[in-house]
Amino acid sequence: MKKAARSTATTPTAATLATPTTGKASLTIDEWCDLHSFCRQTFYNFADAGIGPRTFKVGKCVRISAESNATWILEREAASAAASGKAGKPTTAPATARG
Repeated sequence: MKKAARSTATTPTAATLATPTTGKASLTIDEWCDLHSFCRQTFYNFADAGIGPRTFKVGKCVRISAESNATWILEREAASAAASGKAGKPTTAPATARG
């Protein structure tokens, strides 16, 4: 008797979301800023406000792991949705009048 095939689909996690974004295990601050089109000062503003990505050091170099980047994106999306009162709902562009 054959066993039913088990589904290999899983719920996306921060780790699985990170891989296609950069293809790298970790990013420098400059690489992270380039990825998100931020200037370096924005990264430091986020860090000072407590909303920046988690970082780690390799020697003197500060790095952001791909997982931390993906987690940061998910956290920012959740915070944005909560602030707009639309938690869990996809955002859509408002209808514009044509004339």
